[in-house]
Amino acid sequence: MYAQLFYQSGFSVVPLKLHSKQPLVKWSQYQLERAPEDVIKNWFSHQVNLGIVTGYSGLTVIDFDSPTEYLRWLNWITKQPVYSVARRAFAVRSRRGVHVYFRLLQPVRNRHVEQVDIKGRFGLVTGPGSIHESGIVYEPLNTFYIPAIEALSDILPPALLLSEQSASPVINTLTIPNLPSDPWEAAAKGYDALPGDDLVEKVRKAFTIEQFFKSPLHKSGSHFAVTQCPFHDDQKPSFWIDTEHQVCGCFVCNFPKPLDVINLYGMLYGLSNRDSILTLARLL
Repeated sequence: MYAQLFYQSGFSVVPLKLHSKQPLVKWSQYQLERAPEDVIKNWFSHQVNLGIVTGYSGLTVIDFDSPTEYLRWLNWITKQPVYSVARRAFAVRSRRGVHVYFRLLQPVRNRHVEQVDIKGRFGLVTGPGSIHESGIVYEPLNTFYIPAIEALSDILPPALLLSEQSASPVINTLTIPNLPSDPWEAAAKGYDALPGDDLVEKVRKAFTIEQFFKSPLHKSGSHFAVTQCPFHDDQKPSFWIDTEHQVCGCFVCNFPKPLDVINLYGMLYGLSNRDSILTLARLL
C-alpha cells in the first residue's frame, strides 16, 4: 500500500529484507532514477519491508531518536510560521522515535545533530508498514501528506543545525560564537532581524567559497578549481569553484543555478538564505 502511495507521489522506493533494513536490490541507481512501475509491483507483490530513498524529488526525513526529542520539536514548531503545514506532515513511529517527512526545495545532506538524524540526498529510510527485527511495526501516526518546505531551518532551529561539529573530510567547520547551550530553548534568539543589502555585501566580501573546504583544491584553469562535493559521496572531485567570481556548483548534483558563498553555507547547514546571512554576519 505505502510503496505504491510513495511511488505515485513521485518518490523512489526499493524493497528491504523483511525484519531488516537491508536492501534486496542494488539501490544506488534508484538514488537518481525510479524503478519502472511494473518492477515496483513485482518487488512488493509479497511481504517485504519498504525502503524509501531520501533526496529524490527533495524528500527529506527528520528522524527523532526518541519521543522526547519529537515532543520538543512539536513544542518548538508551534511558534514557527510554517506550523500550519508542518503539523500535518506525515509522521511514522519507528522503533525508538518518530520519522517526519518533508519535501525540501533546498537539497540537504545526511547529518546527525544532537538527537536528530537528517536523511537527505542519497539516504535510505525504512518506511511505514515495515517490521523491525524486534517485531515492532513502523506505524503511521497521521494521514499521508508531505508538505513542500523551502529550507531545513524553516522546520528545525538554526541553532540546532549549527551545533554539528562536522567530521566530514570535505567541510571546514566554522565556530559560531554564542550558540545557545540548548538550541530548542533558545532557538529564536538572534534571528529576529531581516538582513539588508549592506549586510549581504559585507558577508559576500568577508568570506570566500574556498575557505569552507578541508579537501584540497585542484586548479583546472586560471580561476577555476575542483574538489570533493560535500553533498554526495564524491570519489572523484566533481565540485567546481570559480574563484574569481565566487560561485560554485557540482557536475553530479546538477543544482538549478550556481551557488554564491551565502547559498553554499546555507546548503551546508540547511539554512535559508536569511539565516545563512545572519549567521555569517555573526562571524564578521
